[in-house]
Amino acid sequence: MKTKFKHILVILCLSMISCKGNLEPELFDQITPENFLTNEDDVKTAVTGVYAEFRGISEWGRYKTSWGSVMTLQEVPTDLWAANWFYKAHTDFMWKATDYFVCEIFEFFVPAITKATALIARIQDAPVSDDIKNRYIAELRVVRALWMYDLFDLYGPVPAITDPEKILNPTQDFTVTRPSREEYITFVETELKEVINAKILPVAWTGSDYGHVSQATAMMVLLQLYMHEGGYCRNKHVGDYLDYFKKAEQVAKDIMDLQYYELQAEFKDIWSPQNQHNNEIIFALPSFPIPVMGNNFLAHVLPTDYKSQQGIPLTGWNGFRTPWEVYDSFDPADKRRQVHKTEYWNGKEMVTGRTGTLEYGALPMKYQENANTDGTNDASEYVIYRYADVIMLRAEAKNEIFGPDGGGTPTAKELLHQVCRRSFDNYDQTDHKKKIDQITDIDAFRAHLLQERAWEFIWEGKRRSDMIRHGVFISNAISRGKNLAKDYHELYPIPQQTIYELKIKQNDGY
Repeated sequence: MKTKFKHILVILCLSMISCKGNLEPELFDQITPENFLTNEDDVKTAVTGVYAEFRGISEWGRYKTSWGSVMTLQEVPTDLWAANWFYKAHTDFMWKATDYFVCEIFEFFVPAITKATALIARIQDAPVSDDIKNRYIAELRVVRALWMYDLFDLYGPVPAITDPEKILNPTQDFTVTRPSREEYITFVETELKEVINAKILPVAWTGSDYGHVSQATAMMVLLQLYMHEGGYCRNKHVGDYLDYFKKAEQVAKDIMDLQYYELQAEFKDIWSPQNQHNNEIIFALPSFPIPVMGNNFLAHVLPTDYKSQQGIPLTGWNGFRTPWEVYDSFDPADKRRQVHKTEYWNGKEMVTGRTGTLEYGALPMKYQENANTDGTNDASEYVIYRYADVIMLRAEAKNEIFGPDGGGTPTAKELLHQVCRRSFDNYDQTDHKKKIDQITDIDAFRAHLLQERAWEFIWEGKRRSDMIRHGVFISNAISRGKNLAKDYHELYPIPQQTIYELKIKQNDGY
């Protein structure tokens, strides 16, 4: 075991490369007091190596579009997914603990958490100023907590190593275990609250630091954790679910009270290539038009015969589609529907209808044509968290506590109206607003919020979590003919190889 962990440490340090002015790389594969983290540049480079785990080493992206990414794990088994490629094992709830699309995120980010933990300890001993130490340690704690939350949502408590002593000085009898749910939640919550309360990180980063986690990122992860547990406790009839929703409502309010983030006036402008780094985005992965660093979501969408009317050379893999039944569920006046294209130019004519390349649905084009592209990878930043989610989660929490009209201004309804207003002309006179205003009870408003979240966040990697929190993930699957769906499918299995190697308990049902 000790040898194994030393091997892990060497591997993680191999990725920490600092390029000098003469472009000769300094490799941190030989750990000595003389060459490991000797200055601020070394620390910054090492931290950049941890951020690189969001992307991985291929152009498919662990948080983006590859089958097995966080986005596809959250979207594929839901009612919002369609594609010209059939992921039958995933869409039909037939996944196993040996399927690579189930295993990849676990196998990437559990070691990434170890990497972050080790680096936190190394920075504490580095000969740099306290300001530098505090900043980068705070960032690493938030990144680690973010990954731990996402893994928790997908797999339940995972065997994350958060004690640096167990990495840097492992003993022969050290074993890895899965913590209890309470232990895991408490650790993530404590990490985030300590960073938030210390106010070390800025509300948002700009310039060359854009893409780093911020104070608001930490608050966003904590908000998600509280909402997750509020839904879990309510659905499973355990614990005080209202306590979690009260905590969530307060965190969402705190983010709003920062008075930095705001909704974009036009829905489509959130992802516009001309409107990058806008103030609706809380956390995003910056992109560049090169493999690994690029955003290839659009390539996953476009038909192979798609031609840009702006003359932009674009690659199309004829994949992702917004199901027609989802497209048809939008109010025709809802501008959110406009980012799902029902026709396209093939160089000779407009392709329309619901057959051929459009048989399974419309083209989800939140990510738009970007002239800054190599054809496949473009420079559109990949959005992870945005401000509309804060407002809608606060509405959801307030509804659970007070109902749709209680709890003082802003009420849950008023919060939802804030988000919906930008998507309709003359919103106050619309049937959409009238329908919301007519809802009077908690259950009905909860159900409507889930529908609004579908219209707002489709293709953003939230649907599975939303449906589980609302207690309808499995029932919805069965209603769509996915008769193999069982309650245990609310979690993915721990990879079988991990079960064999670490002798830990598998999730129920697998």
